[in-house]
Amino acid sequence: MVNKTWNSSEVRELFLSFFEESAHLRIPSAGLVPKNDPTLLYINSGMAPLKDYFTAAAKPPQKTLVNVQTCIRTRDIDDVGDRHHLTLFEMMGQWSIGDYFKEKACQLSVELLVNGYGFDQSKLFVTCYGGDEAQGIPRDTESYDAWRSLGFPEERVVYLGADNFWGPAGESGPCGPCTEVFYDTGDNYGPAYVPGGDFDSSSRYIEIWNAGVFMQYDKRASGKLDSLPFNSVDTGSGLERMTMILNGMDTVYETDLMKPHMDGISERLGEASTVRDCRMITDHLRAATFILAEGVRPGNDGRNYIPRRLLRKCIAVTTRAGLPEFDYDGLIHGIVDQMEPFYPHLGQGRQTILKSFNAERVEFERTLSRGLDKLEGLSKGEKPQISGQDAFDLFQSYGLPFDIIRDVVEEKGGSTDEAGYDAAFARHQKISKGNTKESSGEKSPWPQDDAPYRNLDDDAADSEFVGYESMEGQGRVQVLLVKGEAVEKAEEGTFVEVIATSTPFYAESGGQAGDQGGIKAPFGQLEVLDCQKVVGRFRVHRCRVESGCVSVGDMLTLSVDESIRRDSMNNHSATHVMHAVLRDVLGEHVKQAGSQVDAERLRFDFDHPQRVSPEELSEIERRVNLHIRQNVERLTLETSYDDAVSKGALAFFGDTYGELVRMVKFGDVSTELCGGTHVGRTGDIGSFRIISEGSVASGVRRIVAVSGRGAMEFTMEQGQLLNTIALKLKTKVADIPERLEALTAKKAKPKKAAPAADLSEQAKTAESGTKYVVARLFGEAADMREEALRLADKISGVVALIGEEEGKVRMVIAVAKPLTKEINAGALFKKVAPLIDGRGGGKPHLAQGGGQNPAGIEKLISEFPNVL
Repeated sequence: MVNKTWNSSEVRELFLSFFEESAHLRIPSAGLVPKNDPTLLYINSGMAPLKDYFTAAAKPPQKTLVNVQTCIRTRDIDDVGDRHHLTLFEMMGQWSIGDYFKEKACQLSVELLVNGYGFDQSKLFVTCYGGDEAQGIPRDTESYDAWRSLGFPEERVVYLGADNFWGPAGESGPCGPCTEVFYDTGDNYGPAYVPGGDFDSSSRYIEIWNAGVFMQYDKRASGKLDSLPFNSVDTGSGLERMTMILNGMDTVYETDLMKPHMDGISERLGEASTVRDCRMITDHLRAATFILAEGVRPGNDGRNYIPRRLLRKCIAVTTRAGLPEFDYDGLIHGIVDQMEPFYPHLGQGRQTILKSFNAERVEFERTLSRGLDKLEGLSKGEKPQISGQDAFDLFQSYGLPFDIIRDVVEEKGGSTDEAGYDAAFARHQKISKGNTKESSGEKSPWPQDDAPYRNLDDDAADSEFVGYESMEGQGRVQVLLVKGEAVEKAEEGTFVEVIATSTPFYAESGGQAGDQGGIKAPFGQLEVLDCQKVVGRFRVHRCRVESGCVSVGDMLTLSVDESIRRDSMNNHSATHVMHAVLRDVLGEHVKQAGSQVDAERLRFDFDHPQRVSPEELSEIERRVNLHIRQNVERLTLETSYDDAVSKGALAFFGDTYGELVRMVKFGDVSTELCGGTHVGRTGDIGSFRIISEGSVASGVRRIVAVSGRGAMEFTMEQGQLLNTIALKLKTKVADIPERLEALTAKKAKPKKAAPAADLSEQAKTAESGTKYVVARLFGEAADMREEALRLADKISGVVALIGEEEGKVRMVIAVAKPLTKEINAGALFKKVAPLIDGRGGGKPHLAQGGGQNPAGIEKLISEFPNVL
């Protein structure tokens, strides 16, 4: 295409250096997991991590920026395998935030494409937005005129419709018309464009650059388009696609980013290799590697389902090819080695990636072979037809991806009802979510989005925070808001938001709750219920006027509740110390996955693949208290990000930091980047106690703990509880374990369990044709549950196991998963439970509970076939 062979590193660096030389600031790639944006599963565009800059909710480090951002497009998963669609890609982008607009954006793109990359301008076509009369959006004649002035003839400037209006990165946010650059790949890929005809943007003409999304509008959740406070430019060019076109290649899989992995996969697959499978595994494994590196674990819902879907498609292909020991680890090492120079977090997370992948592989392989056997049975005969419900059952029961089901059936000349599958999947999601409780109907007095704050007078000064030094200060009222509307005065009993020129109140951020306290006005008194930071500028005091009134312009005395603040500081500093100890005790793979700190307690979520043992918890608690007793002094330093990291500060890939960062350091114990409030010395924390530890998601654990006053109260409550127990047991506190052991041994009864083989041989057939077993089985709840599930699967039917102990009944009902569309274990349990005065329930395939009437067991056993 051009007189040079390009590797991806050269393409990437030329883009970045060109815009740096054009007065743009180079910024790092954000992570794939969005921060504080519930509208996205993953970052899907270069501007997604930056959208607060475009709405004035945050201030950019410079008005013109450039970077290369990794992105995930889940909507492209089904298109993977063609010339250029990818799940994960690197988006090269530059931005103008309230600086230059359409004319200069077009000019810069021509300079880079023609003079930098060496494109023949006669091979380039550009598209502009044709407008939308219904929404009142005019045709983009400014971009059209800019391209014409840069030497593009009329026949190579094409007006298009909705494809050239770029929506927000999520359900709401900045958006606007765009202009895109396409490269003509020649007659081999289709007929040439004729003005007025269809423009083939999928085969012959390949988009190489969205040269400008011209962000003029702010889309609300309602669909309404409001004007943004200033115009901006967001551009994007896929590195993989640009490298493909520059080298005159047919597909992105021929580039140096993909070809080494394609070759490795083809070699490992051997005779079973197909181009489509090699492309799919290359793409999906790259995407999953980047996702797993950020601590996301495969799962069944939301963000976690994407890596599960990607990996299971790969594993199913290699298993069908007869390669259960396929060397995925070697491929993952290759991906990490290749990309680590540009994304160091991949190397740092190498072991986490491998552990997560192999855990998913082991879990999937438990059911995969049975699922493939089941699919073979369903797809026998000529031109087999698989219903949507059968396809969903294969997915639900065996984890078999729809793509694999469809491919297997198509190989046999048949088809699968995809619409029916989607409908069954939607029904399942609806049932799984259940009926949500109606809200109380009480409306919040505070705005539900940041629109009221974005419309404030631009002359209003940013709120100065003086709360690091003092818990009392003075400030003048700049703005009063009641129900989101600006007012001049608020009377007694009114809920009002107060924005002052200066405040000692800490606004909720970084997991630390906002301060509470009071405000004294010249003619009134206010209770501060909360403090929030909005649009990156203002600290909003959410108050109730207790007496008198408050007016714009009043000079206020603002006083933080010292008791609440000090308890929050204790818990926040204890969180830092505990984080460091977790990394010492459990390993450096531990990474914060979320936290919440307030005056009552601290909650800390972190990446860890297994339960933290009681011994480990004791050691963590012991070490945190040791550091507290050492009374280590806190040092706080405001410095550059690079300097802070060089000094050992914990900063995690994907978190967003400004030019200056605040580093909080407790001696050699802990160093983190943090904007929160902290104690002066670790000794101020007092003491530390762990309340609980548990799982919140696959591979993510949560510790809830207390410090200071809360730790003292917890310790006293525990002591009182132990004294009460000792009194009831008529023993000393130190002898409680021995006394309990003696009592347990005295009451223990031998458990009788019917042999599994005997129970499976007792299977009968109900009038409906369903196989079933209903029998007594004495044992622990977990054992009964496991046995019921095993038997139900073995007989492909329904199993009810009933046990009795000390006048109580325990019952478990299991249904083989393929039968759950006809028989629901939870519903069946509720039908028979009255016979034993029982209560319980569960899922379609498993239900359990207990009863108070052992005399009803025999009747239940006799009635069960009729109910079934």
